[in-house]
Amino acid sequence: MKQIVAEFAIYPDSSSAYDWAMLNGAQAPEAEKSAEILKHAPRFEIEGSIELLLNPCAVNSAMEWNWLMQAQGRPADGKPPLAKIAEMGLPIPVQP
Repeated sequence: MKQIVAEFAIYPDSSSAYDWAMLNGAQAPEAEKSAEILKHAPRFEIEGSIELLLNPCAVNSAMEWNWLMQAQGRPADGKPPLAKIAEMGLPIPVQP
């Protein structure tokens, strides 16, 4: 966690869905700043969409998408990839 906060201090305009999830889970004040970056950078949504299309059974991609959608204030949009993974019988760390 300290590493993510330190990197965020050095590169305040750079974030990822993973960073947001860790900061948000720890209730760090940087979580809101991270969410704002993710809301206003279409690159993250484009990359996630492509990754899920190319590799629909990638649990890590489904989790990243879920976190991205939560950070953008659209949690319901993050559930379908997780549900698809669950339907495939692959283990996931959260229930969709």
